[in-house]
Amino acid sequence: MEIRRSFIYLKFILFFLFSSFSNAGNIGYASNSSVEIYYDVGSSESNQEYLLGVKFKLDPGWHTYWKNPGDSGEKASFEWTLPDGFKIDGPFWPQPEKIPYPPLMTFGYNDEVIVFFKLSSSGKINDDSEISLSTKWLACADVCLPQEAFIKTNINKNPISNKNALEMNDSFNKNIPKVFKKNISATYINNSLVLSFELPDRHVKDDIIFFPDEPGLIDYSKDQLIERNNNSASLSSFKLDSSNNFVNVSGLLQFLGETSKTSYQFETQLPKKSNFDGLSPFLAIIFAFLGGLILNLMPCVFPVISLKILNFLEISDSPSEVKKHGLVFSAGTLITFLAIGLIILLIRNSGEQIGWGFQLQSPIFVTSLIYLFVFMSGLFISSVAFGSVFTRLGNLMTASNGYSNSFGTGFLAVLVATPCTAPFMGSAIGFALIQPSIYSFLIFLSLGLGFCFPYLILSFQPNLLKFLPKPGQWMESFKKFMAIPMSLTALWLFWVLSNQISEIDLLKVLLGVSIILILIGLNNFNNFISSNNKFNFPLIFLCLLTILYLLPIENFDSTNKQQGFSVSELNTKINEGPVFLNFTADWCITCKVNEKVALNGEAFNNLIKTKKISYIKADWTNRNDEIFNLLESYGRSGIPLYVFYPSKNKKPIILPEVLTEKLVIEYLNKDY
Repeated sequence: MEIRRSFIYLKFILFFLFSSFSNAGNIGYASNSSVEIYYDVGSSESNQEYLLGVKFKLDPGWHTYWKNPGDSGEKASFEWTLPDGFKIDGPFWPQPEKIPYPPLMTFGYNDEVIVFFKLSSSGKINDDSEISLSTKWLACADVCLPQEAFIKTNINKNPISNKNALEMNDSFNKNIPKVFKKNISATYINNSLVLSFELPDRHVKDDIIFFPDEPGLIDYSKDQLIERNNNSASLSSFKLDSSNNFVNVSGLLQFLGETSKTSYQFETQLPKKSNFDGLSPFLAIIFAFLGGLILNLMPCVFPVISLKILNFLEISDSPSEVKKHGLVFSAGTLITFLAIGLIILLIRNSGEQIGWGFQLQSPIFVTSLIYLFVFMSGLFISSVAFGSVFTRLGNLMTASNGYSNSFGTGFLAVLVATPCTAPFMGSAIGFALIQPSIYSFLIFLSLGLGFCFPYLILSFQPNLLKFLPKPGQWMESFKKFMAIPMSLTALWLFWVLSNQISEIDLLKVLLGVSIILILIGLNNFNNFISSNNKFNFPLIFLCLLTILYLLPIENFDSTNKQQGFSVSELNTKINEGPVFLNFTADWCITCKVNEKVALNGEAFNNLIKTKKISYIKADWTNRNDEIFNLLESYGRSGIPLYVFYPSKNKKPIILPEVLTEKLVIEYLNKDY
């Protein structure tokens, strides 16, 4: 007991010996450091904002700490006493440096540092404008000693020298981190927190350090690994178990050049904890199969799938042929799914940021689909078959009963299905894109198997088609009728394209469509193209060259057509209150159906107005890396995706891919 009392006395003696002594001036002295108030009051007028600095000067070899001190230490505290009408904002912390103390890693400042504040006054500064500061900080070398000072000054009577004012302003401009204006995303991969971001041009070759704002996110003592790819980089830090409690990640990216040190402040969303938690590769494969199965019910696929059913009916008298066509159709779907998956993985590995449905962000691809659907519509309506060179092209997707028809229908069905994301499918694809190659292959294979599974069943059990009428003249009428959804699909794609390219390029696409329609019209006129006309090949070849020439090459800057989206705006809204975020695109039919059914009704609009929920759209019609990074942070690579943020301190909630108004209202009314 006596030893414990002696220890307490010793602590009090050390505190009074090594802490600061109170000072009435604007400089306070402590055992191993001093503190001074700097201010730059250039005018005494009202409604002005002034820069104010608190300068800590430490003995050689001593240091103090940043707002996140790292594995040990404590940040400085500031208690201000201000006259009436004054307000102070801050502190604004300068960029820190790493201060290792093995096995610990700390963040702080050696020798000296100025911590900044912004002082404002609603009235005119007069002779009684005295401010005072009580501050506590740690000064550390081999030991850490608590420091304390009470200082005050009259900012009107005691102006600082021009030299000190210049020093303070120069330090503020040089050392206070700027906002990072490039795209940045955060996600968890295995045991690491991975930040992915674009590199500013001036920092492409610099070393990079991540300083988190809050403790408990990463292990500071572990090395941070950097991977570069052209103008982008990924920085991996070993995460702590407590990082699962974080909703956002914020901090500094510090770029270290040969002679420079520059830091940028950022904040971005962390992925929802349950995105891949418990999702094993086996479960992801099952989800992919179910997603592919449900994808057949999506509105994107109906016009093409109806062709396959029609083909089965035409050959229903020969069960062996039905089986062969079913297998060839399945091969077409599987190969196309695997090819798209492989292309996505290869492009992502090269450093590009793309996701599921990426091809419909390409005006060339969308225009090619428009040409294809217009051509198919024309063939369905036409009563005369194309001959010569066009026979193979026309029969590949339409009226032929050959195997090329079945393979081509499978290929086309997958292409028009990719804008849709069915239930179970989003998490499975997101999981596939961060897994080793074998798992990615199996997940995309399972997705294709699920998609073609109903047609395999029909091809091996053709008796299931008995409920449909027997083949006859009605099938020709049905083919002509199917020209309507084909034409509507082409019109929809044309509307999508109008948000991707300029009006001049849009007119060129219309000219290409006109050429296709003229060719079909010529064919209907006395079977012009089908006949053995010596001008057939040159005419078709010239038309194809013209159509290729008219393809739009680049995306049009459509910011004047669409309201922009920014993560900074989203974060601002989240800080203000609840937010409902809708990831959408013009080419995503499921998105548009959900909006029509669930998000445009009176009940939904009244609810978000009553509960003061901000409704934000992230339009991904055209490529947008900021939207892509945010999608990836939720473990998704495709849309639709709907996220509800109840408040800034609560985990975001991911809604199902297919919505009803009742379902959305239930989610928004829950207590989280």
